[in-house]
Amino acid sequence: MAQNEDIKSKQYLPLFRQLKNDGIILHMTLHGSFLEKLTVVSQIKTSKTDLYMVVDCPEGYKEAVEKRAPQKIDFSFIGKDGIPYRFTTNRGRILEDGQLLIKFPRTVECIHRRRHFRIPTPAGASLTANLNGEKYTLSLIDISQGGALATFAGENRHRKILKEGQELTDIRLRLFKKKSEDQPVTIRRAEIKRVVMEKNTEAYHYGLMFKEITDYENQRLKDQIYVNQRQMLRKRRASS
Repeated sequence: MAQNEDIKSKQYLPLFRQLKNDGIILHMTLHGSFLEKLTVVSQIKTSKTDLYMVVDCPEGYKEAVEKRAPQKIDFSFIGKDGIPYRFTTNRGRILEDGQLLIKFPRTVECIHRRRHFRIPTPAGASLTANLNGEKYTLSLIDISQGGALATFAGENRHRKILKEGQELTDIRLRLFKKKSEDQPVTIRRAEIKRVVMEKNTEAYHYGLMFKEITDYENQRLKDQIYVNQRQMLRKRRASS
């Protein structure tokens, strides 16, 4: 069980300032809809009685609000301390410049059990690994600091090649095709925790849990995940 702790009122003002200053990615879910987006805090505003944050209004938010009139938004993020946080706010107000003004929540929940958010990987992301002396190459579907979801390419997608409980070793994880981030992250061991067939494509997906990774490589993985998140945000802003 996770042990949770509420951070109240003025105590979490420094936390929200850190979100803004460090450009930490927020995962945003709108109640009563399927809208799940990434955003960032761009400003902190204060009045005599209240505190507000301004976030980048994600694509589709305005339309979702108009269709369903939801009243609440759930936010979650991983702080610089590596600890997950979450909070719920009212839906806020869209400003003239298109950003979203939201009143600070009553509480922020600090989750002491470490959790990992999965995010989609860019096209071409892959990993290689060894199993019983054989080398396998898989395409990445999504990634977190704790694991990944992957599948095989081509016709091998439709074959159940790996099994639950098997252990992969000497993993080389490559998120980006180009740039300096292309240097693969090395993971010593990972376990196949689940194998499922995706109904629409009839492709087998393999859920991996990282079992052994050095502190240095773990930090590199974290950095690359943040780079990927920022690239996703830039693309969404450009298309909106």
